[in-house]
Amino acid sequence: MMVAEIETNQFSLFPVASLDEINKMRKDLSKFKKMKKTKEDLEKHHNMEVLLKSDVYTRLSSMVDRIERAFNLIIAEDVRAIIVYRFLEGHDRYETICKFDLCERSIDRKIFEGIESIANTFKLWEVIQ
Repeated sequence: MMVAEIETNQFSLFPVASLDEINKMRKDLSKFKKMKKTKEDLEKHHNMEVLLKSDVYTRLSSMVDRIERAFNLIIAEDVRAIIVYRFLEGHDRYETICKFDLCERSIDRKIFEGIESIANTFKLWEVIQ
């Protein structure tokens, strides 16, 4: 009896983001702190009924909520901690390297893993195609 072999790069239960999609997610994450502060400011100083009719607010709010949800789906706690510090709190790469007791390459790898996880989640949700 022959069993068909499936190469791992041909079949995946979950969709996998491309390098371009991961790079776009890195840019979006780099803007996250500003997006969240803008959203909070709009909510504080404007009527919510008016905001809910605004395309800009709707897109901004949706993106912030999706990033936060996708962030919560990162399984590795060390990766999640680094992503929180780097993107959600808005620290730069140098500050991130100084904060965590890891070499630069390890920090960069964990940052990439976190960004990749969020991009893959967005791909699963069909936010990116």
